[in-house]
Amino acid sequence: MSPEIYRVLTARLAAWVSRQPNLRALAIVGSWARGNARPESDLDCIVIADEPKGYRGDLGWLATIAFQDAGYRVVSSNCAAYGQVWSWHVGLEPEAEVEISFAPPEWASIDPVDAGTERIVKDAFQIVIDKNGILEALVAGVAAGRPPSA
Repeated sequence: MSPEIYRVLTARLAAWVSRQPNLRALAIVGSWARGNARPESDLDCIVIADEPKGYRGDLGWLATIAFQDAGYRVVSSNCAAYGQVWSWHVGLEPEAEVEISFAPPEWASIDPVDAGTERIVKDAFQIVIDKNGILEALVAGVAAGRPPSA
């Protein structure tokens, strides 16, 4: 994926999160947030959702991201679980992949910070949308050295 495709897809995701009242925040993680993405890198993001399970079954929400308005169409989707976070790996055409991870607000708790969450934030974490400051508080908590939970 080129930097231009990254910007287009991120803008689509940001617009979608902004429109959804039950979505609180969007962050980019992984290689694009670190600044070392390669052409084969996917776009990894975390969405904080009040009801993340609502995005697990029916994929109707995927069409509301409006990738098609940017010239992309969804060609595949696979779900993977990672503890309290789970992800949709979405294949797009022309060739691009987006991993949309959904997490409940508790994932961003700083009392205490979850050890897995802390690793993600320390590795690479770029806030895109933060409607109520939940991710800013998380980043500040990690930077302040709040002890992680086991």
